[in-house]
Amino acid sequence: MQGLIFIEPEKCLACRSCEIQCAVSHSRTKIFFQALEEESIPLPRIKVEEIGKLTWPKICRHCKDAPCVEACPTHALEKENTGPVIIKNELCDSCKKCISACPFGIINWDGKGQGIIKCDLCIERLQKDEIPACVEACPTGALQFIPWEEKGEKLYKAEGSRYLVNLIKRFSIQEEICIGCGACRRVCPQEAIVGERRKPHRIDYSLCIKCGACVKACRYEAITLE
Repeated sequence: MQGLIFIEPEKCLACRSCEIQCAVSHSRTKIFFQALEEESIPLPRIKVEEIGKLTWPKICRHCKDAPCVEACPTHALEKENTGPVIIKNELCDSCKKCISACPFGIINWDGKGQGIIKCDLCIERLQKDEIPACVEACPTGALQFIPWEEKGEKLYKAEGSRYLVNLIKRFSIQEEICIGCGACRRVCPQEAIVGERRKPHRIDYSLCIKCGACVKACRYEAITLE
């Protein structure tokens, strides 16, 4: 099975069911109570964060031209065609260059000296025609899996064939609230926010990757989802 994950932050309750199910799915036993007793307690590859007034699950976007893959000196990260970005732990030398390269801040250090951890889109589950664990666990539909053969491929191309995981909506700047302080411009990794200082800014959607950094930086809550 192949498909996309779309995120609707407005539906997220911050219940963290996705985090728990992700960790269990990547455990050795795949059983909740047994996973807690494993020698190495499994860690989630997804993290629910508060951004402005929203909470949303941050997860690897599986970029078409993944910066982390390009940055990795040992080829421990790889991506084939429209598949997910996969980590080969046996090749990882713990240099952390991928962590610095990721514009979404999604790749994490495992804290155990064993390398990095990141979402693999539950590739083992997909191979069994099962949807990703985080999507299955979400009680509100904030995470949605769309199979390739249904609308997945069409939506992927409509979004510019850039990401296998993306937000359904895009961000916009409310001109009546924005004072042009420039905080959002300073944190944008793609320089997608343009405008003169002390004047309302705007978003260049051809550059915006929907990372949410601008929302977190804006003190005036001028940036919202459309």
